[in-house]
Amino acid sequence: MSNNDVELNRTGNRLIAQRAYQAARATFEQLVSQSPDNPDGYIGLAKALSRQGDYHAIVRQLENVVDRLGSDQLVLSFADALRVLANRGESQYLKPAIEYYSRYHRKRKDQVTLFYQGELMIQAGDLSAAAEVLRTSWEQDRRSREVFNCLIGCLDSLKRPDEIQILQRLMDQQTKT
Repeated sequence: MSNNDVELNRTGNRLIAQRAYQAARATFEQLVSQSPDNPDGYIGLAKALSRQGDYHAIVRQLENVVDRLGSDQLVLSFADALRVLANRGESQYLKPAIEYYSRYHRKRKDQVTLFYQGELMIQAGDLSAAAEVLRTSWEQDRRSREVFNCLIGCLDSLKRPDEIQILQRLMDQQTKT
């Protein structure tokens, strides 16, 4: 990365921190134009666009580069944008969101993105896979009531009362300590 790329990236991030999203967007677009193989420009552009609520623009900007550049952060930014659009009722983004979260989770498994993926799997009707992902999410942070409740609801739909009882005991133990 050239010194100019570093400076544009810093400037763009500083503008996001100052909530000057349009200026940040223009800065990151300049970085993307100058260095189309640098994932930092696309990541920053996705941040600026998400602050503006323009998730369709994120998808348009990233769909042709996310696979080529191979950045985990870029994959996550793309998955997040797809998730927001799927949650807004645009079902064509549901399967790609699940796929990109799965791809992200091959290298990193954090509780929040696992939860997002589990919710998407429930929307897609894949309750068994959702239960697996939600369990992994909950095991990373057993204090999370939201993940626990979603997991229990999923297991209830799958008619798995024995697993529900075990998890409820674990949660009860967790809340006592």
